[in-house]
Amino acid sequence: MKKNPPHLPPESCSLHLRSAYVSVKNLILFVTLALLAGIAGALAVSAWIEPAFYNTDYSYILRDNNTLVSDELPDVYVLQRYRESVLSLYEADAHVDDAWYTRDAFVASAVMLTSDGWAVVSDDALSSRVVTSLLAVDNDGNNYKIERALHDTRYAMTYIKFVGNNFHVLPFASWQNIDAGIQLWSIHDKTWRRRVVGDSTPVVDEHHYIYDEYAYFSMTPAYDESGILVSNQGQFVGFVNRDNSMQSAWAVSVHIAHILGDGVLAEPLSLVEGRVVTYMDDNEDLIHVGRGNEGFLVTALHGDKTGLRVGDIVIAVDNNIMDITTLYDHMFDSQSSVLLTVWRNGEEFDILVNNET
Repeated sequence: MKKNPPHLPPESCSLHLRSAYVSVKNLILFVTLALLAGIAGALAVSAWIEPAFYNTDYSYILRDNNTLVSDELPDVYVLQRYRESVLSLYEADAHVDDAWYTRDAFVASAVMLTSDGWAVVSDDALSSRVVTSLLAVDNDGNNYKIERALHDTRYAMTYIKFVGNNFHVLPFASWQNIDAGIQLWSIHDKTWRRRVVGDSTPVVDEHHYIYDEYAYFSMTPAYDESGILVSNQGQFVGFVNRDNSMQSAWAVSVHIAHILGDGVLAEPLSLVEGRVVTYMDDNEDLIHVGRGNEGFLVTALHGDKTGLRVGDIVIAVDNNIMDITTLYDHMFDSQSSVLLTVWRNGEEFDILVNNET
């Protein structure tokens, strides 16, 4: 019986085929390892882009100069929209070098409204600071000087014009969608918090101007700090004050149009002061069938030329039953005329108020 030497392969074995077999096996191993490495890399990238998909209880830092810490965050595009459209205001004398400031130098965040540099900031966040003493920094570390500022004492906001162009802007939310029970985001410096619009507190018995907001929403849960409010789509809703009241940005949308057109803040149609009343007769029936039961009782006029008198009750606006929650909007927007239906001494008649009165 013929036997091969122990150090040689069988005669039927080809050295060429065996070498090819070893090469193919190594190639398969290499491809498998490369595939696993690619999958691991893809998972790591997706987890960085959308961490909420992997974990609902987390805290992380965005890869920029601003640390953003939270136990919950909105969608990535909302974060991106916000960081591109908001400038951080710092004390100018706390400027160390380039984009570096001392830790306690942060003052407030300014929301960009126009591409040519107009922004708005809440006075609750400014805390009586002189705006011209501040410097602005974007999320890329670029510094911006302040060219001018307009102060709205009525709604406690300051409009700031920064030197520069091509700014990203934060779009306004749809005001009719802002109501009790909806969820919003409040941003305090770099911290994001999920908030819920709470009950509104009406100004019923207090005397106020006809263009003042009738009610103020509260925000829950409560935090003792001011911040910016945005919707789940990253739209500008307004500000939240330290007392957790919402400061809506509806007046901002009116003001910015006038600032761009005339360089000044908008003025309301009428300096009428009063309070909300309910009108009924002795039998507690409505005085006028077909109307609502609320009106705005005029108690004072300040240089007013609308034709209103003290004691008048505004019961309708533009032939619609008066909605006290939107009356201020009609009276504040001087871009259009307003037809007021008035109840005076048992009689009803109309008064046309335009932007020239």
